[in-house]
Amino acid sequence: MRYPAAAGDFYPSDASDLKTLIERCFKEPPGPGDIPEFKESSKRSIKAIVLPHASYLFSGYTHG
Repeated sequence: MRYPAAAGDFYPSDASDLKTLIERCFKEPPGPGDIPEFKESSKRSIKAIVLPHASYLFSGYTHG
C-alpha cells in the first residue's frame, strides 16, 4: 500500500473528517441519498473499485 501523499491537500488527513466527507458524498445531492449497506458474504468477491482521481469535493459525488 502506498503512503497517502495527498492527505491534507485533496482530502482531509484526519480519519474522522475524511469519513464525514465521504458520507456527505453519498447523502447530499447529487449523491444517491443514502450510504449503501454492506452485506458480508464469503461467496461475494470484489469485481471493481471506483475511486475519485481528484478531490472528493470535485469527483466524490456519484449517482446510484
